[in-house]
Amino acid sequence: MKKLSYEWKLVFLLAVLFGIVGLDRFVVLYLFPVIIPELGLNNIQAGAIASVLAFTWAISTWVLGSMSDKYGRKRVLIYSTLFFSLMTWMTAIAKSFTSMLVIRGLLGVGEGGVFSTSVAAIASASSPERKGLNLGIHQAFFPLLGIGLGPIIATQLNNFMPWEMVFIVVGVPGVLLAWCLARFMREPARDTPGAHSASSDGAFAALRYRNIWVATVVSCCFQTGLFVFSTFVALYLTQVIGLELSTVGLIVSGWGFGGFFGMIIMPALSDRLGRRPMMIGCAAAYSALMLMFALYPLPRPECSHCCSSQVCSASASRRYFWQLFPQRPCPRA
Repeated sequence: MKKLSYEWKLVFLLAVLFGIVGLDRFVVLYLFPVIIPELGLNNIQAGAIASVLAFTWAISTWVLGSMSDKYGRKRVLIYSTLFFSLMTWMTAIAKSFTSMLVIRGLLGVGEGGVFSTSVAAIASASSPERKGLNLGIHQAFFPLLGIGLGPIIATQLNNFMPWEMVFIVVGVPGVLLAWCLARFMREPARDTPGAHSASSDGAFAALRYRNIWVATVVSCCFQTGLFVFSTFVALYLTQVIGLELSTVGLIVSGWGFGGFFGMIIMPALSDRLGRRPMMIGCAAAYSALMLMFALYPLPRPECSHCCSSQVCSASASRRYFWQLFPQRPCPRA
């Protein structure tokens, strides 16, 4: 019972942390309608600001995840969390395209380290029969806090304070969570020599397995659409559809709430129906709903809200499969 208690507490703590990662990552996108005119940016520069974070995240999650195998999960998690929180605060002082690009790129370094290391820590602390559920809970908090509550928090705070202060506020929870990790988290036990031998080749060991490549290609294709959508959806709804920023925050939140439920419900169905059928079905649903949103603009907020929820329900579920699908042919961690 004591082990179970620690397991659930760790899952909840790391799930909330990953949700804050999502909040700090996406908050700049929700404030683009305010930031872009003030800094004199264009849409190409806005896309670059979003893209650089994704690029540094991709490199960091690989490199820092590998470092956590050597130096410990807890240490990497704490330092990564403090670093991305600092970069969130630093975003408030960015007053040009160059400074915003550099700061958001550095933010991705810290957040990438949290992503891979927290997944590994949960996998190590979870009982075999609860590993899938725990990973689903962990992933579900990203859309819940980052995409569901994130646009509401950002746009409503901006009604009462300048956009710079919004970044100061949303950077605080990360520091508090780093303190909680330092006080509460136990360093996971090291693998035995026999179990660890499969990963002794370092960061490139996983590339020997076909499903790693398959999941990587699928992820790249999906993330392209996801980040284009997330980068410009607020600008589209304000500049093209003509909605108020506070209304846009409520609409986009449906994208996150749908993803929260999708990340729990769809993986549960995959336990019965299989990973591959559910992955293909969710991919098809995501593609169809994304085309509907793009080709048939719905000016009524409630219709856009519904469409956003459906899009995230399909897409968020696939993100969960990427963590189970690659593990099947790989040595057990």
